[in-house]
Amino acid sequence: MSEEIKKRVTDGLIRYEESLKETDEHYGELKIGGRYSPDAPLWLKLILPCWIRALEERGIDCKEFRDEYARVTRKLTALEEKWGHDYREKLLGVLQRDVNFLYPRRVCSFADLEPFELEIPHEISLRNSIETLLMEVEGYFDLAEIKTKVTILDEVFRCKYLREVENVLKYFPEAEGLHYPDEFWWMHPLTMLREKQALAGEVYGDESRFTHYTGHGHEWSPAPGREEFQQKAISLINRRDPGVELYYQTGYDTLIVYDRNANEVACGTKAGLIATFFRPRNQPEHYVDDEIAGRLVRLN
Repeated sequence: MSEEIKKRVTDGLIRYEESLKETDEHYGELKIGGRYSPDAPLWLKLILPCWIRALEERGIDCKEFRDEYARVTRKLTALEEKWGHDYREKLLGVLQRDVNFLYPRRVCSFADLEPFELEIPHEISLRNSIETLLMEVEGYFDLAEIKTKVTILDEVFRCKYLREVENVLKYFPEAEGLHYPDEFWWMHPLTMLREKQALAGEVYGDESRFTHYTGHGHEWSPAPGREEFQQKAISLINRRDPGVELYYQTGYDTLIVYDRNANEVACGTKAGLIATFFRPRNQPEHYVDDEIAGRLVRLN
């Protein structure tokens, strides 16, 4: 995972600088939807520090990455100063196009178009672009009307996103685990899954639906009581620290949280309930690493 993020940062820094060079050299050709778009460098400006932070939390020295990011960002600042208000007008034009025309269509079609592994990231990327542009032009223009439209559209988008959050986890797993800003809620599907669980009424549902205590309680010694069993499961399904492994299980549309040290697994269902909590067998075939490995997508 660390090597994958390293490559993402390395490639991103190269693209960041290249996009700045193209924006400056082809400034007269910048246009909405054209070959050279005014907002090309902005997403990388925002997201590269998030990726770098993810590496640092894995114990990797990122001083060279941070120095390179600072160097390229100084170039962006110089570009913005060079082209001034005209450049910000171009960014505003992209934002108006996205909010008035593209976002309503994407909200309507969210998670309806195939192939999902291409369409879902594509639809979410537009919301990233809108938020990035809002942050970039804040303070230069009156954005009240635009923000009102975004808020209204977000209400619909959030409802559809919650309905399809399992598909987001399945087809866009990279949205999780790279420290995207908290306000980018659409890039935090695991958090949205917990919200869906809460909206379902309870994290579990009532005790009568939690039938796995009888089948799995004896796997602990001493065996926990029913209430302790439920609390242990609730605690595990909500953990996101480095001590657990997060998986999306295809075919069953479940989120799996595995504490390898304790050898405990909690599974959340597509309906937003915790389906089961158990201790997977390690021999002769490991349940997580071997038996269901082909159906698991690692999320952290």
